[in-house]
Amino acid sequence: MQSILISEFICSGALTGISLPESLAREGLGMLRAVCADAVNSSKFKVYTTIDHRLKLNISEVHCTEVFSEDDEWLQFQKLAKLCDLTLVIAPEFNKILLDRVQWLVDNNCRHCLSDPHFIERTSNKLEFANWAVPEDIPTPRTLRIDLHEISLKHEHAMGFHYPLIIKPQWGAGAMATALLLSDEDFSQFRNENLQSEYGPFLIQPYYEGIPLSLSCIRNPANQSITWTPLGRQEFNGLRYLGGTISFACEVEKSAFDISEKVVRQHPGLNGWIGFDFLFCHDRDEPMVLLEVNPRLTTSYLGYRQLTQSNLAAIMLGCESDSPIEWSNQPIQFRLES
Repeated sequence: MQSILISEFICSGALTGISLPESLAREGLGMLRAVCADAVNSSKFKVYTTIDHRLKLNISEVHCTEVFSEDDEWLQFQKLAKLCDLTLVIAPEFNKILLDRVQWLVDNNCRHCLSDPHFIERTSNKLEFANWAVPEDIPTPRTLRIDLHEISLKHEHAMGFHYPLIIKPQWGAGAMATALLLSDEDFSQFRNENLQSEYGPFLIQPYYEGIPLSLSCIRNPANQSITWTPLGRQEFNGLRYLGGTISFACEVEKSAFDISEKVVRQHPGLNGWIGFDFLFCHDRDEPMVLLEVNPRLTTSYLGYRQLTQSNLAAIMLGCESDSPIEWSNQPIQFRLES
């Protein structure tokens, strides 16, 4: 039996010095519980993790270390990653957290089941990814880095960026430090609140009306086989992610898979679970717009594991490789626990 460290950054104890960000903590704890349970149920792994002392994992079969300080979390991460046969990191892209943790694993010869640092860096850096995607004819929003020390977006307006706009971190995850700007007043308020933010630098993109969709790719690290999930619809309250409905059929569904497959073909270093976020815009010449690629386990895992009898964690971690995944034809709805 192999040993595995499953480390979910938000819930790991790495943020013990601050209040946990509510939305990311809900998503993170949901993913941590689900993937730990699935790894245990595969009977292939002895599972280790760390948990913020303010939270509870509630899975007795997992060797769970309670953490009371940020320094202790980092020490435990290093110790367990070196002890275990395999490490799965679930971490946000902001502040290069995911990239830095995977780079540390690579530098210390710790086996992991994520993509290589090059792919993680390209997709975590939303500006770099947009600059790569445009010449590849991948439909993605125009993206421009801005300086919050500017008192207005006059220069950006001259370049064709007009309200409504989305403003978000260049290295971002979820809706952290993200806002919809409808006016100069909205920009001034965002600027005043985020001028010293740790989440900068920031980008702007045009705001599109549409239906938020997602799908995922699972590349098995054992044999490099690729499995695609069905397309799903995401549900939001404003910018707060609530869950979704999968599967979700639409008339340009094939376009989402074609775009995602193009990204995968051109990045041989990707591995494990990769999420693709789209916006289906009825009124655009290219109605399927790729918003982001997430080089890590995404919250949609909570829904997809309900849509199949297969153990998705076992496939993602490379200990099952023979049986194809059979997806249910009956759509399911999933919601994050409060």
